[in-house]
Amino acid sequence: MSAARASTADGNDVAWNAAFVEKTAAQQSGAIVLCALGIGLLAVIGRNPFPRHVGMACMAAIVVVLGLTRRRGAYWPWIVCGVLSVGPMYSFGLHSGIAAVMVPLVFVGGLFRGHGFGARQRRGRVLLAICASHGLWFVLIVAGVLPDQGNVPVLAPGHGAAEPYVLHLVQQAVYVAAFVAGQAVDRRLQGAVDLARAASGEAARQETELATTRGDLDKILRGDGIFTGATVGGYRVGPLLGRGGMGEIYDARDGERRIALKVVRPDHIAEPTAIARFRDEARVLTRVRSDHVARVLAVGGVDDGLPYIAMEYVGGESLAARLRARGAVPAAELVGLVGDIAAGLRDVHAAGVVHLDVKPSNIILTGGASPRWTLVDFGVARLLAGPSSLVERHGGTPQYMAPEQAAGERVDTRSDLYALALVVYRALVGRPAFTGAPATGSNTAGALDVVGQPRHLTPRDPRRAGPIAHDLELFLRIALAHAPDDRFATAAELATAFIAAAEGELPDSLRRRARDQLAREPWRRDE
Repeated sequence: MSAARASTADGNDVAWNAAFVEKTAAQQSGAIVLCALGIGLLAVIGRNPFPRHVGMACMAAIVVVLGLTRRRGAYWPWIVCGVLSVGPMYSFGLHSGIAAVMVPLVFVGGLFRGHGFGARQRRGRVLLAICASHGLWFVLIVAGVLPDQGNVPVLAPGHGAAEPYVLHLVQQAVYVAAFVAGQAVDRRLQGAVDLARAASGEAARQETELATTRGDLDKILRGDGIFTGATVGGYRVGPLLGRGGMGEIYDARDGERRIALKVVRPDHIAEPTAIARFRDEARVLTRVRSDHVARVLAVGGVDDGLPYIAMEYVGGESLAARLRARGAVPAAELVGLVGDIAAGLRDVHAAGVVHLDVKPSNIILTGGASPRWTLVDFGVARLLAGPSSLVERHGGTPQYMAPEQAAGERVDTRSDLYALALVVYRALVGRPAFTGAPATGSNTAGALDVVGQPRHLTPRDPRRAGPIAHDLELFLRIALAHAPDDRFATAAELATAFIAAAEGELPDSLRRRARDQLAREPWRRDE
């Protein structure tokens, strides 16, 4: 099996085991209640002391086993319970009407869905435990080793010599048939789930691609910018690379050196607030020194009425382009990206700056002898000190906003870490954590819902879009915690945790922390 296929199989195991834990919790509760009632019933109607005591003891043992292992998702308690089920069967009668209770239980056992041959083997052991223990008890009764004293005797007077054997074989066959039927139903259900998940993932992918394509089309329709062909601050201005809410970025030349030149848009030059924001951005950028952030080469033109920022040109493939082409990226390939961008954010935060617009299109893989991922576009960045850490409600990109940023509340470095975790979610899962239409008062998640309802949203369960390793899910649960205090504290801590999760070696302390977070703040389950 290739590494990719092995990874997928591992992810499926994780997803189905999680579903198994969730599904069997209710069955465990039902079995506990059923056994508790059975103990009381046997105490009233049990005819003979020995089989009555055996049945009551076995049912009490089932209650203890299931009670102690509740929600742990293991198969062995059900195997033990399969063996112990012979106790009440013996007391009521191996061939009595109690078999009608066993049949639906065995059917449900066929629904204890695992993934892969190993899981099917474990599941089959539950059936084997039932059939083997009942068969052994039947043999011991027929051989006279055990007294035939159940409420309904196995060797009832007046029956033919072969009748008990035929009846027992039929009963065992019914158990097997019920188990196989449960498996068949489960396979049909899984097929429907897979189709629904694929359709949902495809719809989200198309929605994401449509939004990106609109942006690309907008670029094509704009053509050259107003400054193309001019000279600004001694730089020869070339084609327009992009446009933001306040500025335009051009491919420019400083002699033979290629640079990115950001100029205030002509329709904003006369606006004092636009010039003030431009000054803030320039001030923010000049504070940052990092190998993973586009460097500022020069700032000028403010007094001349044509403000500009000359920056290092970062050419290469954006993460957004890679995701459009591939849909999702394996965790192993994301290790370098998370490490580089976390290093960039570490340097940004050390300079007292929050970026506030970490998203796939602002993460670029530069070429050269030593390729590295670089963070660009500080158009909405803020200094951490003072009221500037309170941001406009719509500053940034809604799909990649931390809740506090979307609400226009005070932000800090952990807001950037939340955004980076949303980028990791998008890359791993193949769809954003939040997609959809603008909010209309409901809790339906969408790009604008993040702004409209920041305190009522939890990211969609990443397992619903496809298999994801359990440690990666736990990593995301911490990184995407609603409250900043529940998230990773620093970029370095986040990067270290992601590398460990990608290798399946997340520390137990973080696993416990993530499970506690899941208990308090479970994933959203709607599509």
